Order: sequence, then C-alpha cells, then structure tokens
Amino acid sequence: MTRPSRFSLLRPLSALLVLGISPLSAAQGAGPVPEYFPNAAEVGDLGLWMMGPAREYTYAASQHLGRQVRQPVNVIMSDFAARTPEQAAERVAQALGKVGYAPVKNVASGYQVYAGGVWQAQAPAGQAFMKTNPWGGAEVLRLFGPVKVEDGYTYVGNVTAHSRFGQADGPRFTNFMLARESLGQLLDAQTTFRKKGYIDLRSRLDTPTETTADHDGCAIIIVSRS
Repeated sequence: MTRPSRFSLLRPLSALLVLGISPLSAAQGAGPVPEYFPNAAEVGDLGLWMMGPAREYTYAASQHLGRQVRQPVNVIMSDFAARTPEQAAERVAQALGKVGYAPVKNVASGYQVYAGGVWQAQAPAGQAFMKTNPWGGAEVLRLFGPVKVEDGYTYVGNVTAHSRFGQADGPRFTNFMLARESLGQLLDAQTTFRKKGYIDLRSRLDTPTETTADHDGCAIIIVSRS
C-alpha cells in the first residue's frame, strides 16, 4: 500500500482544522512538564504526547532507523450525543467494536495524557483496543478521558500499528499515520462517528536520538452527533 503524502492527507483545506499559531505551552503539575497545544478543537488544552505513570515521555516497542519513537497524541474522538461519561464510554466502545477494535488487557498500560486542562487517565483503566490483521500485525488504540466539553464528551489518544504481534521478540513499531487514517476511514464508513478533519499539533519530531517516524504532526478529529 502506498503511503499517502502529508499534503494528500491534509487536502482539501476546508477539511483541515489548523487552529492558532501561538507557541506551545507547558502543562502544570508534578513531574516532567510536557508541551501542550492550547485550545485544540473539541477538547481545549491538549498535550502532544502519551506520557508514562511518572509523566515521562514514552516510546514505541522498537526503534525506527536506530532512534527511539516517541508516541504522539494522534486521535481526537468526540461524542456530542452522549449525555454522561458512562454513555460516552459505551458508545465509543460499541463503535470501535463495529470496526474490529476489540478491548484487550495484555498490553502496556498506565499511560496518561494532558487534555482539557487536566491529566487524563487511560480509559478504560488498564485496557486498550486492538485490531489484528491476517499478517500477524495489529493496530493498538489507547484512549484517555473522557473530557467534558460543552455539548458532549471527548476522548483523545494514540493509535499505532505494530507487526509481529505475539512473537517471541514482541511487537515491532510499524507506523502512526496509516493506522490513524485506517481508523478514521473505518469509523466514518461503518458507524455514526464521522471524520471531521485534522488539527496540526506540530508534534512531528526528528532529532538524532528521537523521532515520530511517519507521524505528520496532526491528530485526526472524529465526531458523532447521533
């Protein structure tokens, strides 16, 4: 499968939600202070990274071209039909189940994300959602929240593709962007959650020791209103 370019993913411009040009801010609280994007669509102040229990940067299971792969927030999933956090959780889980993302507990957990101005725990606690493929790989989605917004609830998270899941040497990182696009397309086609666009969080990372690999710095925005 040919990987879409950054520009093909972000067109048309009418579908691209790039909000603000103010510099990234620093979230307050104990532990290391991560960057956050102020006033992100559907959620408010949003941290750029999936953080560990001590609010440290976390990395994918394997390296990419000899560098550590830092794990970005690349999904914003809002439900404007949910009236309670419990209803939001149920509706999101049902939608994910329809497109093949099953709940799993035997994956790394305990992560957190800064969203809506506070630290959000992984939800459900100790659980992720996984979609396997016939070649032994999988896409793993971790969600955080939900954040109460004016008309509903928003989850944020990270979806990552892995290969060789279940092998002796463990899963190996494959990509962020194709996994993100696949999730958005499946939900848009088969559920009430619709792909609204993207927000450029400017979280693409490329240093001698760290990278975000194919991640283009954007999070997809997926919304349900019914």
